[in-house]
Amino acid sequence: MVLLSEHGEKIFSQFGEDGITKKIFDIIGFGNKICVEIGTESGDECCSRILWENYEFKQFLFDNNHENSEINLKKVTVNLENVLSLFEESNIPDEFDFLSVDIDSYDFYIVHKILTRYNPKVLVVESHPIFLKEDKVVTYDNLNNYPTTGIHCYGASAMAWFNSLEDKYDFVCHENNGINMFFIRKDINKNEEIAGINNFEMLYKEHKDLVNYVSVDNRCESVTGIEAKKYINLWKFY
Repeated sequence: MVLLSEHGEKIFSQFGEDGITKKIFDIIGFGNKICVEIGTESGDECCSRILWENYEFKQFLFDNNHENSEINLKKVTVNLENVLSLFEESNIPDEFDFLSVDIDSYDFYIVHKILTRYNPKVLVVESHPIFLKEDKVVTYDNLNNYPTTGIHCYGASAMAWFNSLEDKYDFVCHENNGINMFFIRKDINKNEEIAGINNFEMLYKEHKDLVNYVSVDNRCESVTGIEAKKYINLWKFY
């Protein structure tokens, strides 16, 4: 049995996502070799680069501050109103191998909007480490609501991601920094080869700086799945 978090390796990614991604595709195999990533910055350090650099994937990259036609990186602010049309205009097929979303804001809502139409085999999302393991929290769905200085509350907790995706995706890895979560679509997952599938207690990784944070339980409403309290009281790091 393979415990994916033990295969972390940093080549192009921020943490050890490269090694985990490679091991996942060793197990499930490649399909159409198409990857999509939203929130790549320049593309130098991102989750999907290992696939288009080393495995000849066709990449579709989006970022609100960077553009580079050489790597098919488009400068665009992805939101709930335009994400599906961006995919359609880019001729991204309904099913593709890999999706990563990391826009430090309404990632949760963007991912669930994409999944109303598209079916990536492997999904990578960012859980915000300000939330504790037991917190089931999703914050704003509107970028205009996010503060720009001094406050660092956005995105979704690991448990919220796990609960909201469990009908269609298997949770297979939380990389060792406690940030990025990996999911594999249930219909193509080879359960017998990966350890701890959907065992949240086993796979969850606490962020190394979590001791500096305070649980949100007494500051905002805990929610499960895609329901969210959108207007919570914000707080600074302690």
